[in-house]
Amino acid sequence: MGLVIHRAHPWEEDIESMLSTPPPGRPIPRVPRLTVLDTIVEHKWGEIAAARAAVPEADLDAGAASMPAARDFTAALLAGMRVIAEVKKASPSAG
Repeated sequence: MGLVIHRAHPWEEDIESMLSTPPPGRPIPRVPRLTVLDTIVEHKWGEIAAARAAVPEADLDAGAASMPAARDFTAALLAGMRVIAEVKKASPSAG
């Protein structure tokens, strides 16, 4: 049985489901190599599987818990913003 995809319109594809990782224990979907992008995506799935196998999830959780708190972006902006800018008469590509 082959992979069957029914689409009403190309823009109606569920992008999130295409990019989400398959559940643990479920094989990585294999599709015929149609384009260079398909080859890249298939290779990336292999890299993701290897990275997951290399580090236990508990170690990742422990590492994340030991990280310092995220900086407050809004507070940094409200404290004062410094800008370095360069103003040109014309774009270099415009001549």
